[in-house]
Amino acid sequence: MTDLRVQASPGREVIIVGGGMGGLSAAHELVLANTKLSKRGMEPFRIVILEADGSAAGGKSASQRADEQTFGAPPSGEHGFRLFPKFYRNIIKTRREIPAPASDSSPCQFVASTLGPNDKAVIVLEKKDGSTETRVVKRMSATKNWVEAFEAYFDYFVFFEEAGVTAADAFQMAIKTLTFATACQKRRDIEYDAMSWTDFSGELSEAAKPIVAAITENLSAMRAEHSSARTIGTISLQMAFDFNDSNPITDGSLPGPTTATFIDPWLNWLQDEGVEFERGVRVIDVNLDAANERIDSIEVMGPQGKSRRPLSGSLVLAVPLERAVALIDQELEDWDESLGQLKRKFEETIGTDDSFLGNMAGLQFFLSRSLVQHEGHAAYPHSPWKLTSIAQGRLWTGDLKWIAPRCLDVLSVIVSRWDLGREALSRSEPIKPAKECKSKKEFAREAFKQIGPAWQLDWDRDIIGYHVDDHLQFSADKDVENATPLLVHPVGSHQFRPLASSRATNLFIASDYVRTSTDLASMECANEAARRAVTALMEAAGIDDIIERPQVFELDEWRVFRKLQAIDEWLFGLGRAPLLKYVTPSVDLQGLRGVLKEYMARQNANGLPAAPDDPFVVLVRELGDAAATTDLPGVNPHKLIYKLVLNALEKYLAHGAQS
Repeated sequence: MTDLRVQASPGREVIIVGGGMGGLSAAHELVLANTKLSKRGMEPFRIVILEADGSAAGGKSASQRADEQTFGAPPSGEHGFRLFPKFYRNIIKTRREIPAPASDSSPCQFVASTLGPNDKAVIVLEKKDGSTETRVVKRMSATKNWVEAFEAYFDYFVFFEEAGVTAADAFQMAIKTLTFATACQKRRDIEYDAMSWTDFSGELSEAAKPIVAAITENLSAMRAEHSSARTIGTISLQMAFDFNDSNPITDGSLPGPTTATFIDPWLNWLQDEGVEFERGVRVIDVNLDAANERIDSIEVMGPQGKSRRPLSGSLVLAVPLERAVALIDQELEDWDESLGQLKRKFEETIGTDDSFLGNMAGLQFFLSRSLVQHEGHAAYPHSPWKLTSIAQGRLWTGDLKWIAPRCLDVLSVIVSRWDLGREALSRSEPIKPAKECKSKKEFAREAFKQIGPAWQLDWDRDIIGYHVDDHLQFSADKDVENATPLLVHPVGSHQFRPLASSRATNLFIASDYVRTSTDLASMECANEAARRAVTALMEAAGIDDIIERPQVFELDEWRVFRKLQAIDEWLFGLGRAPLLKYVTPSVDLQGLRGVLKEYMARQNANGLPAAPDDPFVVLVRELGDAAATTDLPGVNPHKLIYKLVLNALEKYLAHGAQS
């Protein structure tokens, strides 16, 4: 067998701890760097991945073998279905660089081209009697006109009026989303990160609260009452932008199980490029050489027992948050302020509502019939477990008989809420909290109660098997335990998240708790963190000005809002509320007059006194007039006020004035 190991000096060795999404992404970027170094005749990196799992790589993304599966077939069970929104630009770029396995059925050259497109979503509404109604939500109008987009956003919430959501709720959520979109980054980082999404959203009806809660809990199990408004607002905007883009595809899904269609081709390519994998090796300690400001060695537990490995090169930590914190000993905690504050905050909040970690896991139902009516991703906002699902049959290539002879579809479900159940309704059975289930079968049955009726599924007739995430541990005498929790972005947590580099010159972090633009515990965040970690590593190696750094895609928002964000930065610097705060939920004319007074004083100080037709003066006046609009016969006052607010902002932006 050919020895593919890269020949490099000890100082060029990079040990990556963890073979999940962050670790594989870091190795990927280092392989690309090696190609560039080789072209320049420079010494490459030797890349070694230490993976604690003795059999698989890919972390929680790796597929799992389902109990009902045909012997010898590829694993078809999943931790949860893989979703690739359009704003996942970093991980999608990585996929574009992975050669796809050659096959007659898949002639594509790269793995990324195998993503199946989605252009719809399904909302399953539950009525008061427990019956359900399924509605398909198509992409918003294909326009870049922000006014039309935000009008459509109002209509999106009106969509739920049969579930009790009012026009006042729609106005509140639409105007709050607009407030966040026009907020400056400083306000988001300082003010909004310090409040929950519930506090940011303000007063809503009881009918609207589960809808809003479902939106947030479907985003990596974040709880509206506990998670940061900064994170939820940022990602909600990205999803809204994706659903209102000229590209008709909202997101992509894999054409088969994650390992077969993503992880395996990636691993094969990395190994072909010389990356070494050591499986069944767990790092249990990291030793600091404070005098030389570097990590001196690591302690590992492997097949041959415990051993110490000197570290002459770099160390990349690509393990989950709870494992990373366990590796920060007292010396490192005291020496590196950033890592120390992360560990202390993490330990202080364990078991509280402010905990950094939450649960999100999945299960699959293997069906004897196709769910042709299940288009795109489905959300069940009224389900106690805050479920989402996708029908894999329309996305996975070929038939599904390799799973089981009678399998015609796979309904893949993600569970986001674990502590809520429900009493029986007139047309539905009682639901116990997910955490109280005592077996996989009970867990699957309770989940099925919440989704089966929406698709007219019968357990005995249609279900030929199911798979529950292997990371969930069930017991007769205690609650469900999850071996792979995830970051849920509690209020105020952004400041405690570390950068991809550390005080130690050879220690870097490539995981989804790193401070990134993505700001959402996800494979996209882990991939972005890996790109930042490799960039920092290249800087430490002194080669960042010789070869191109990894490209990092930051979240992109509509540039039209920059002028309004500039206004907000000025207001934030004065200690004032956002401009739209003065018009919702009721008009604050005194506050608006105060803003005008501050503005005129500033203009006078700059020798540019504001005239009555000054665009900003007109904007403030029209916002006040809009909010003070009284009811008109036959007109929805909330939608009218919202439209007048949008018109006032549009006029100001069209003028091109700089505030």
